[in-house]
Amino acid sequence: MPRILIVDDEPEIVRGLEDNLRFEGYETLTATNGADAVELAAREAPDLVLLDIMMPVMSGWDVCRGPAAPRPIACWASSSAPTTT
Repeated sequence: MPRILIVDDEPEIVRGLEDNLRFEGYETLTATNGADAVELAAREAPDLVLLDIMMPVMSGWDVCRGPAAPRPIACWASSSAPTTT
């Protein structure tokens, strides 16, 4: 079963992605910051990393630029802050 590492500091996003991916038959791993993601990816070797860019401790950009960056990676930037138009 393919394993996907979900990395985001917003629990609602992690929960939504995890629920949908598990429903589709994927095994999921989760981390709430880039530093934990690098460590978990090195230990568990996921097939794909879904990575938020804006996180505390270590940003998604820093994860991608690091020497131990997991591959492949799909990145996004999201914010729960309200927007005005």
